[in-house]
Amino acid sequence: MEQARRYEPLNIRARAIRALIDRALLKVEKDYGLGGHTPKPYHSPERTIWVLSAAEQLADAAIINGKITKWEKELLKIAAAYNNVVHDSNDPESEERSAEIAARHMNMLGLFGPQDIDRTGRIILATKVKDQTEGHIQQSASKDDYLTMLMADADLFSLGAQPEVYWDMAKRLFAETHPDQELAGESLRQFVHEQQNLISGHRYYTQEARQLFNHQPEILELLQSKLSA
Repeated sequence: MEQARRYEPLNIRARAIRALIDRALLKVEKDYGLGGHTPKPYHSPERTIWVLSAAEQLADAAIINGKITKWEKELLKIAAAYNNVVHDSNDPESEERSAEIAARHMNMLGLFGPQDIDRTGRIILATKVKDQTEGHIQQSASKDDYLTMLMADADLFSLGAQPEVYWDMAKRLFAETHPDQELAGESLRQFVHEQQNLISGHRYYTQEARQLFNHQPEILELLQSKLSA
């Protein structure tokens, strides 16, 4: 009985984290899924799941490398799930709004301290793009907080993923940003050139991402084949 009581808080927190993740996924599905209020090909429920999976992979590797703790992994998972619960290309504060929703939901459970809630918000804000020039995306991760770097890398995991995964995500991005265009002809050539610059110029923040998402050479070969075809 004593042993059961000792482990009960951990079980409660684990269920709470699962509930938070499910709640975030439900909101993304309701807003941006195929039957949602504003369906999005790229910032979709599927992408949230992929980013969450990437964050978990990075966290597991970072734990082995002694960079973060198991509890920090849980905060990273929450942040990854809430990363895009608000996405509006015309709203420069989408990440801030996502962080506010995460904080509100964490507060409602009464199981997370102010520091954990605040840090989760900072992790979400790490994905905010500060600059994108010459094909390089500069995010808002802090070198003083490894979790923010892991989150930023998870958010752009597809830039070093398996080529077929990358290309699926790239096509979704084109469909979302060019809703009235077909990815063919001159549009395809221009998009491929932009993607070549992006892949060539992108550098992940963390050692874990550079090891896990290291398929840039194959992606560049794939893109060249699109031009040749």
